[in-house]
Amino acid sequence: PCTPVSPGGGEPYEPWEKLEPGSDEYERMKEERSQVLWRAVERCIPDVRKRVEFSIVGSPLAHEAFLRRDRGTYGLAWAAGTSAPFAGKLSNLLPFPFPNLKTPVDGSPFS
Repeated sequence: PCTPVSPGGGEPYEPWEKLEPGSDEYERMKEERSQVLWRAVERCIPDVRKRVEFSIVGSPLAHEAFLRRDRGTYGLAWAAGTSAPFAGKLSNLLPFPFPNLKTPVDGSPFS
């Protein structure tokens, strides 16, 4: 089975904006920033890195270029530990790159 894993598009844009996509510095930054997500998945699947068959790491610059998202975000941001300001009301307003999945923003858990 294939399971997309995403941190939700909350990566700050500023550390990326002066990097050149494809440069060594850009690739190092993607690898470094992806470690948080890898460690989170490893808490549930300890050997995930051995089992994964395909992995691609995006960045705000990739989201900006390929998904045409302003400054690489998927949408609104809110403070950690608080509820999404429009939870359950955004499903028809914000496009999501994986159309068959529900998101925490639209009030539905991933299935």
